[in-house]
Amino acid sequence: MFRFVGNNPITGFDVLGLWNTCGHNSLINSAFGTGASDGFQLPKGDLNQLKNASHDVDSGPGSQEPANAYQHGMSSPGEDPARAKADADKFIADQLKSAIDAENQGKHDEAMYDLGKGMHTIADRSSPSHRGEQSWPGMGITHWPNAAFHAMRELWPSRSKRNEVVNNPHDYYNSFQNGCDGGGQ
Repeated sequence: MFRFVGNNPITGFDVLGLWNTCGHNSLINSAFGTGASDGFQLPKGDLNQLKNASHDVDSGPGSQEPANAYQHGMSSPGEDPARAKADADKFIADQLKSAIDAENQGKHDEAMYDLGKGMHTIADRSSPSHRGEQSWPGMGITHWPNAAFHAMRELWPSRSKRNEVVNNPHDYYNSFQNGCDGGGQ
């Protein structure tokens, strides 16, 4: 199991670039953990909600089905990439709106969970195997060669790319805070 994170489960570096749960958790920790930029450190409970949501986008029932490819910044086979991008944009916006609504209703954990779902899609869009809403046929037994090729094309991002991946959720979180403060989206 540890080979997927370079035999180092503490850092979560996924040398194959599978952007599995550990890889996503590492990105969330970089963006919002104790080493995050000033103003972006979140309490452990909030981090856990973000991570749980991200995990569920990847591992929940049907999460890897082609119909849900947009939640990973991808398209289903034969789908127009522009349509998939629009669906992903809407998903991200809907998660932000749900998070703001939940926070304004005093449902903080639910708000963090909804934010985590949108952040998952934002992070996935930065992957070399996802950019441009590339086609995803799913994880069925007949598609394992495609899944393996997908993983082979993804390498852990350089420091500058990782910083970009961390800054995008910061922008999303700022939009959440502005919406909760009555500043709109």
